[in-house]
Amino acid sequence: MRPDSKAGPTGYFFLLGATGLAASAVINGFQMYEMVRDSLTTAPAARQSAQLFVQQFGFVIVFLAGVGSRAIPTLTGQPRREIAPRIAAAAFGIGVTLFAAYALIAAGQRPSVGLVRVGDAGLLSCGLGLAMMVWISGALSPGSRVAAASRAQFWFVRSAFAWMAVAAALIFWYGGRAFADGRPVDQFEFDAIRHVLTLGVITMMVVGMALLIVPEFAGRRLQHPSERWLHITMLTLLNLAVVLRLWPALEGINWLEDTRYWPMAVSGA
Repeated sequence: MRPDSKAGPTGYFFLLGATGLAASAVINGFQMYEMVRDSLTTAPAARQSAQLFVQQFGFVIVFLAGVGSRAIPTLTGQPRREIAPRIAAAAFGIGVTLFAAYALIAAGQRPSVGLVRVGDAGLLSCGLGLAMMVWISGALSPGSRVAAASRAQFWFVRSAFAWMAVAAALIFWYGGRAFADGRPVDQFEFDAIRHVLTLGVITMMVVGMALLIVPEFAGRRLQHPSERWLHITMLTLLNLAVVLRLWPALEGINWLEDTRYWPMAVSGA
């Protein structure tokens, strides 16, 4: 973030991500302090919502968005934007701050309707950041052009941004209803959002970018073009895993029988 830095908008995401990582470490420190103080065998659940949210949205997703805003347009030939990524970074920063503040306060007292709506607004702000990142990346744009040798591997990146769009839609739907009703997003709804992000976005993006830019994988891609079937199989299995993990969460209280764990188990496998 120095004046002579060439990071551009990416620097905002990285600064936010570093701040989110530090904040989650502080929250975790309080969790560990309470474990020692009260001789607990597990961390108290009260602050876990805040800690998980800050780790996922304030650290991992923000860093992923920073890399995506810079690297993906380069791969697709799309113009790199300067203003929109800054707005998206601000949406993430505001959203994570509002939701973390709500979750931390709610951990110690029964929250008011106004405070709950602050948390819902924070979640919606993060949803706006996700939706903007789908647009900024250009990964789903019909006009994107990827080198022929990288097209199969780039479908992992496209899938990641498609699932990012799904996560944004879930946030707008669940968060919007919760905000209107003055209640928090329930655990089934959060479960759906979190697993779409962890499996569909984070895992898919890590695999896809590794296949595209890690030298060992890039070299193998050129030397063994016949292995395209393996990448397609990996892509199919990962997308299937996301669908199977998302399904029980979407059913929510309508599917409380033990059978709901079968698709989760198959997803993991």
